Amino acid sequence: MSPRSTSLFRKYLLLRRRADPWLLSLAVAATMISDAVSVTLFSYFAGTGFYLAIFRPKTLRIIDPRYAVAALFFAVGALAIHLLNGSLLADGRHASYPLYPLLMLPMLAGMTLIGSPLRQFVIGARLAVLTLTVWAAIALITGEGRYGFGLTASNAAFSITFLAIASRLRVDKTPGWLANPSIWFYLALIPVLATGTRAVLPVYLLAAGFDLMRGLGKRSLPRLSRSRMALTASAVIVALAATAWLLAPGIEKRLTDTAVELNALTRAPDPAGGGLPIRILLWQAATGVIADQPLVGIGGLETSSELNAHLPEAYREHLSILSFSHNFILDEWMQRGLIGVVLMLGFYGYALARIYRFGTPDIRENTLLFVALMLVFESLHYLLLVDRHVAFISLYLLLLTAANRGFHPPYRDGPHRLPAA
Repeated sequence: MSPRSTSLFRKYLLLRRRADPWLLSLAVAATMISDAVSVTLFSYFAGTGFYLAIFRPKTLRIIDPRYAVAALFFAVGALAIHLLNGSLLADGRHASYPLYPLLMLPMLAGMTLIGSPLRQFVIGARLAVLTLTVWAAIALITGEGRYGFGLTASNAAFSITFLAIASRLRVDKTPGWLANPSIWFYLALIPVLATGTRAVLPVYLLAAGFDLMRGLGKRSLPRLSRSRMALTASAVIVALAATAWLLAPGIEKRLTDTAVELNALTRAPDPAGGGLPIRILLWQAATGVIADQPLVGIGGLETSSELNAHLPEAYREHLSILSFSHNFILDEWMQRGLIGVVLMLGFYGYALARIYRFGTPDIRENTLLFVALMLVFESLHYLLLVDRHVAFISLYLLLLTAANRGFHPPYRDGPHRLPAA
């Protein structure tokens, strides 16, 4: 390479060292706002990672080999199941979901010029929460009902809560106005409540419990001047009053719906009774589908028609638009059988257990909130059947696993992050 070419290449790398961190933050911030921007930027990092994997394979050392093997085993196992049940060729989309953790591995190598990918991920999550809060306020003022931000309301609630959980992570060297993690987490309640989705609310209660215990555990609280205390209290009161005024109609409706659905459970399941009776009908039908092929399932493509066929005849037409059972265990069991359920739980359990084991107290708490979100949402919705959800989960596992090893040599398991600013 000529001196001139070397000089240009160095300038290119210096430019990328400055630009890549903010491109990653922008990719995360745009996930709920512009698919074109978000997918393009993540593809940029993935493409860089694949290039480096071929021409500079040493950069792959940033990837935890144990996590990589687990992701490979999960992907190959899922494909083998689809081959066994005969759905592989016709069922490419559903067969691809277990491949996400494996296919996203090179993306980490593509972030090699970023000092702390986790920090930029968290900054992007906080920017996303801020943008979605403003968007939600505008939607509520204009009289929207359950609002989905361009998605279904329930899927939007999961994505917002995921970003809120990510925003709680304490990282160093964030811009001053983005530094407080608690503000951004609880601010996300506004867009979540705008979606009218109840399944994610226990996560916020759990986080509030963690924060309360942490606050009670402190020996002394920071002293604030009277004027600052009054200003802070006034701001909180105004924010709560404005939020209550905007969200009251939607919250009242969802509380009424909940009471109606709980009352409907005292009778035989009827779709007219709301979401819970519908889910009970779907779960009952799913057990019939599973009984026909319990070990390897029938694939995702056949699930919709088979599920409908096992519903009571009187409700088949009304529930024909629902493709899955809205429960992650039953959905996985129908698609890939008991073997698939074991594979899925084994992979996610292993990855999350290692993150918890080697993480700082902050990462451990965050992992518990993430697990809580997955459990409460998966039990009532189809979490692992939406590309955005699976990509979010895979990115979270990848970045936190890498954070516990360090983003730079010598890559040893343990808490490597700098103290929060």
